[in-house]
Amino acid sequence: MSKSPPSAPAPTRAYGLVLTDECLTRFGLIMRDHVNPHFNHTNESQRQVAMNIATQKLPLVCMITIDGLFLSRWKTHLVRTKNGLRYMLVLADNGSKELEAAIAKTSPEALDSLVRFLGMGDVRPAWYRVDE
Repeated sequence: MSKSPPSAPAPTRAYGLVLTDECLTRFGLIMRDHVNPHFNHTNESQRQVAMNIATQKLPLVCMITIDGLFLSRWKTHLVRTKNGLRYMLVLADNGSKELEAAIAKTSPEALDSLVRFLGMGDVRPAWYRVDE
């Protein structure tokens, strides 16, 4: 399987896990601490920087860490949820027929590992509308 990110038209719907602010903050702080061990965790603007780092780097970290994981996009997408716009880790999307069929490329075991790795409890992926 190729590890290079696929290119396809922009999707209008995406299937994946909506990332909570807690998840993004936790991973962002871990990544930020790796770069700067003297990072101030109590400073709200620094915590926002950490979340922004996570939205950019978390897909790659997941691909490296979770064996058998397939992501149709190597970046997070904004999706509309009942709680407003949220970032999503995209497992499949409707940007092309191949990417829409990507649901079958990730095994249930890899999906379970991903959910555990992200600390998302019993959350399961779902289809969401993608905002530009």
